Amino acid sequence: MAADEQLSEEDLDMLESAMRMALGNFEQFNGAPYIKRITDRLVDKNIPFTLAKIYNHGDAVCFPWSDGDVVCHHGSYGHKLGLFEFIGADFLTPEELKRDSVKGNVTLEDAMNRIENAYKKYQERQNERSGQQQ
Repeated sequence: MAADEQLSEEDLDMLESAMRMALGNFEQFNGAPYIKRITDRLVDKNIPFTLAKIYNHGDAVCFPWSDGDVVCHHGSYGHKLGLFEFIGADFLTPEELKRDSVKGNVTLEDAMNRIENAYKKYQERQNERSGQQQ
């Protein structure tokens, strides 16, 4: 990098995060208010979930019926904007899975659509299995 070049905002954020981790000084980020927006809707829709802490700086919504979860923590894509990150094939499109196993910067509405669609597919699989057992 030339002396007169400047780092982008994204590069500066990544550098700051790397320095904090190297020094053991994690930014205190509270994802709970953002995660609560999802869990309130999950309760209303009767979709099973559990909550988990991610280290000391965020939260995850885990689904006992899925291989994935949704997070909002210091390292998740979109956390500074109160957006969510999904982990797991149940919540990603085939195109997204070709690029990565996570999808970040997800809005609340998109998050709920992904969860509801994945849960509906799970229920359909369960109904097919119980029909085959009879």
